[in-house]
Amino acid sequence: MVNARRVKLIAESTLKSDRIDAEILARLSRFDGGFLRSVYQRSEDAQVMRTRLRVRSELVRCRARLITSVRGTLRAQGFRVPSCATGAFVGRFSKVAITAELRDAVDPLMETICQLTDQIEVLDRELEELSSSDELMVRLRGVPGVGPVVSVAYVAWMDRQDRFKNEAEMSEPVSACGSKCEDLAG
Repeated sequence: MVNARRVKLIAESTLKSDRIDAEILARLSRFDGGFLRSVYQRSEDAQVMRTRLRVRSELVRCRARLITSVRGTLRAQGFRVPSCATGAFVGRFSKVAITAELRDAVDPLMETICQLTDQIEVLDRELEELSSSDELMVRLRGVPGVGPVVSVAYVAWMDRQDRFKNEAEMSEPVSACGSKCEDLAG
């Protein structure tokens, strides 16, 4: 397989169709087989791990947006929820003295925040279990600041060690993935 997005001739072409793209790839491969960069197809296990991480990341993002929305709604009405960790937000919200009408209005958001928190906790337990069952992930977790989410993200990205020519290629995500790993960690 070849990553067609890395071929400028295809990516910037104004005539777009699968047939034209395939013809360009065929001509390029006939010209010089080493010219085209192949795409690595991850194992099914790695794809499942990456999917779990993406789902967790999306749930964390949704919960953060809802919390921001609730805070903004309350602030517009003259109320304030003291700052806290996202997991403690529901408890802090319940202690704020607001009107019954306002509480009824934001209750659907609060219920959704609770559900998202529960789902995130389930995924966190699964990732903890997964990262404790793999020797490489356990070793990675020995590095300060590397927890279950980051260790699973790295191993899912790497998939198979033998696909790399040297150790420098294996360390690319460590230096380049900073923001990606932080996004996944939520």
